[in-house]
Amino acid sequence: MIVAVAYTDTLASVVAFRPNQTAQAGVKPLRTFPIGNSLTDTVNGWLKPVAESTGRPLDFHRFTIPGAPTDWLWNHPGSGFGDSRYTEAFFALAPLDAVITQPFAGHDRNLENESEYSGKFFDLAREKGSPKATLYLYAQWPDKQFKDSWSQAKGSITFLNLKPYRMGSGARGFA
Repeated sequence: MIVAVAYTDTLASVVAFRPNQTAQAGVKPLRTFPIGNSLTDTVNGWLKPVAESTGRPLDFHRFTIPGAPTDWLWNHPGSGFGDSRYTEAFFALAPLDAVITQPFAGHDRNLENESEYSGKFFDLAREKGSPKATLYLYAQWPDKQFKDSWSQAKGSITFLNLKPYRMGSGARGFA
């Protein structure tokens, strides 16, 4: 298995996969349900090779609204794109293997808000027939200058006392 970690000024990504392996016919698909804004629409192409590397085809479903944080998505079922009536979709598509939410700092949202609503989606999916579903968070890119509150570990996570650091390659993280 290969685990790839990439982090640049505009994107952070972690992917684990087995190269040169394809999905097997007759194998139960990996059923995913990403929820988020327009960045979430881009994960389908990335998830397919990851699923196939495990020998399973991808069964991709989604609920997205461009520019929307998770509370907006929760409070506006039936709008946006994909399986937007998420309560019904969670039931009809069960069992889901993965529920993926994309926390979003836009519109003055904080980590507590995004955690709360990501948790609501996860709990609802489990309640509607996917008790073994795994929750994943799809992280957005930081501000290019790393001056936003999330990149600086300010605001709601200040109590963690994280300090930004910069590695020789230009990649950034927290210690």
